[in-house]
Amino acid sequence: MDDIYDFCAAILKGFAQPNRLKIIAALRDGELSQTEIETKISEKQSNTSRHLTALSMAGILSSRRDGPFIFFRIRYPEVLDIIDLTQKIVAHEINAYHHLPLFRQIKKPSV
Repeated sequence: MDDIYDFCAAILKGFAQPNRLKIIAALRDGELSQTEIETKISEKQSNTSRHLTALSMAGILSSRRDGPFIFFRIRYPEVLDIIDLTQKIVAHEINAYHHLPLFRQIKKPSV
């Protein structure tokens, strides 16, 4: 039974970095090349490549090669459900704890 929790933790760990969340947001409307992703999230190639690899290894993204280009897409539509639910939880937490110094520094997400 622990194997399923280990597997879940490995997938969720793939989300645990702001640039990875930006990549998922960039791919929300469909497939993009690595270069297009770099432009959308304003990151360097090496950093973007590292995060794309981590997301792919976690089973969050899939890719295909077309000539010299690599295109990425979200592997399962449920990935977006996870992101949307997480943003709702963040909004609830900000509303509940807006008086705490940590939450005053965070811009309230629009959900």
